[in-house]
Amino acid sequence: MPRRNINRVATSADHQASLTKAVEHRLRALSGVNSPTPTVVQSMITELRELLRTPRVAMEIDNLSIEDLSLTLALFDEARPEVRDLAVWEIVERPGVGGPLALAAAQHAVSDETRASALCAYFLSAHRARATSRAGLALRAAHQTAPGHFLTRLLTVAHSRGETDEIFKIIKQGVDASRAKYGIE
Repeated sequence: MPRRNINRVATSADHQASLTKAVEHRLRALSGVNSPTPTVVQSMITELRELLRTPRVAMEIDNLSIEDLSLTLALFDEARPEVRDLAVWEIVERPGVGGPLALAAAQHAVSDETRASALCAYFLSAHRARATSRAGLALRAAHQTAPGHFLTRLLTVAHSRGETDEIFKIIKQGVDASRAKYGIE
């Protein structure tokens, strides 16, 4: 059962403008004085979890609503790395559904950093699902998109050293700290 099928995402200029406006609205919600409020982060992560419970067939790019995609893009924004890491981890925990969502976000990202974050999420979810050839391609694409992107550099070094499994432990430690900070179970 797909979530919201109204306002489906398309590649037309009108839809891209609508998506950009929706992402900006969500980013404003994440832009507290110094950091987003726990309530806002909790709400957005809960919404992402609900989206990730959607059957995989509904994750096809044509079935994603602007609301669903704008949520994902806002969470992948580099301005709030700890919030991004929370979203990435949610995707990693559900690679069968999270992977396609991350690819859809990468396809529609406006900034290189957000696209790289989405590709890193896909890399991690594909690696978790043992689809290592696809994982490597996503990581290379993230590096080509934004060579200075911190998460991409971290994953590239770990991957080249054969320490990708170790990076999961490091990311999980950061996610646990962020969950505690924002009161997320």
